[in-house]
Amino acid sequence: YRALAFHLSPNQPVYGLQAAGLDGGPLGDTTFEAVARRYIQEIRTVQPHGPYQLGGYCLGGTIALEMACQFHAAGEAVELVAMFENYNIKSINWPLPLRSRLLNSFLNLYYHLMNVIEAPAGSRLAFVREKATVEISRAREALRHNWSSVARKVGLPVEGRYRLTVGTAYDNALVDYNIRAYPGKICLFLPRHRFHGFHDRLGGWGKAATGGIDLIDLSSNPRGSLVEPHVRELAAALCDRLHTMPLNADSSPSTM
Repeated sequence: YRALAFHLSPNQPVYGLQAAGLDGGPLGDTTFEAVARRYIQEIRTVQPHGPYQLGGYCLGGTIALEMACQFHAAGEAVELVAMFENYNIKSINWPLPLRSRLLNSFLNLYYHLMNVIEAPAGSRLAFVREKATVEISRAREALRHNWSSVARKVGLPVEGRYRLTVGTAYDNALVDYNIRAYPGKICLFLPRHRFHGFHDRLGGWGKAATGGIDLIDLSSNPRGSLVEPHVRELAAALCDRLHTMPLNADSSPSTM
């Protein structure tokens, strides 16, 4: 979320919440209800009472929704629940059939290419550089994970497997999570195109909020909304919901 935070208002503080286990410590209870409770405890060390503004990308958006439900149940006000490129997997055939998964592997490359082509000429290199850094990091983690699996089988000491373990635990928790209706409104930021199997215009969230869905259609393709230069469109739309002015691209960022 660093690029997104950079483009928000200089008067808008942003706090990040890190999944347990990413630092090599214990995972703990990874059910979304438990994770939301832990995040709420951390938030209250900074802001004991609402109103709160919550948001998350992909499954992080689902956790933000659970946090909003828990805050509401505790009598706290929630001003914003923002979900970025997040889909309700309970509304589709999940896990996706093999045909859809194969097609989405191709679409993933296609959308990355289109995000590069559609970026302003001066921003394309930055987009490619940032995406390449992320993909290389993921590839390294996958190699470490595969090596540790082999090494353990032959009795060799290994370490550093935790990142993929955390990802798998949260993916499984997402499948097990039962979404409940939130007594408020969801701000849903979705790209103009979708992966195969995710056809619902509201991403499957139509019945998840009694206050309705504020759908913001982004011009970027999937997996591009948090990356320069497309993140500027997301930041402007988010600032509109936060009732703040986005940071001018030529200004110096504030310390957050």
